[in-house]
Parts: sequence; C-alpha cells; structure tokens
Amino acid sequence: LRGERKVHPRSPVRFLKNLKGYDKDAISNETIELLEPLLVTGTEWFNETTCGKVSKAIAAICKWLYAVFEYHEKSQIVKPKKIKLALEEANLEIAKEKLAKAREELRIITDKLNKLKEDSQKQLDIKNELESQAQKTKKKITTAETLINSLSGERARWKKGASEISDEKKRL
Repeated sequence: LRGERKVHPRSPVRFLKNLKGYDKDAISNETIELLEPLLVTGTEWFNETTCGKVSKAIAAICKWLYAVFEYHEKSQIVKPKKIKLALEEANLEIAKEKLAKAREELRIITDKLNKLKEDSQKQLDIKNELESQAQKTKKKITTAETLINSLSGERARWKKGASEISDEKKRL
C-alpha cells in the first residue's frame, strides 16, 4: 500500500510477516481512496477468483486487500462509538468516585445520627428516672404533710396529757 509501510518485494517472508502484523487501524483515508477504484467499482480483473487463476498468492493478497478495505469502512463507523464509549467510561468512573464519596459522607452522617439517638435515649432515660424519683418524693412529702396535719390535733392533747402528768407528779 502506498504511503504506508514499505515492503521489499524480494523478501517474501518479510512481506508475509508485514501483512500479518499490519496495523489496520493506521491505514489512512488517502490510501483507501487510492484503493477504492480497484475494490469498489468491481473491476473484472481484480477479484479473488480472477487473481486466483493467475496465482493463489495473488488471490490471497487480493482477499486481504478486500478485508482491510472492509475493515476500514466498518472502523469508520466504530471509531466514534469507541471514543464515545471511552468518554462515557471515564464519566462512569467519575460518577462512581462521587457515589463512593457520597456513601462515605452518608455513613458518617448516619453514624452521627445513631450516636445522637443513643445519647438522646440515655438523656430520656435519665429524665424519666428523675421524674419517677420526683413523683416518689412528692408522694412522701404529701404523706408526711398528712401525718403532720393529723398529728397537730394530738399536740394539744399531748400538752394537756403532759400537764396532767406533771400536776399529778406534783401532787404526789
């Protein structure tokens, strides 16, 4: 192919090696334009069957040229898609990284929330215990006040009783 790799026609081993290792993706549009009249217009003398009558090696090279030409046509469709795929994969990686960061932030916030809930529950338990103690103390105060009030009437009687005992003692 013109403008691509130079192949020495006297070295069939090297020529075959170059054909096998040919970088199909590196073929230029100019080279394809030069080959197009031979391969597309369907010239009667340049096809695998006609070339095969002359030489099987030439038929194989003809077949190879058609394959490279077809590969180039298909790659023109696929190349933009591969580029877009690479971009989308890069975007996907960025999105995955953002998602991982967001998940980590969510985990941290969730841990804080759970800690706050735990602290809140402890404080609520303490509050409930204090309210319970306050109720018990209030009940004790009410009972003590009732007892004191009921005993206040007894005070006068005890004074009178004490005075009577004291008088009785004096008399005796």
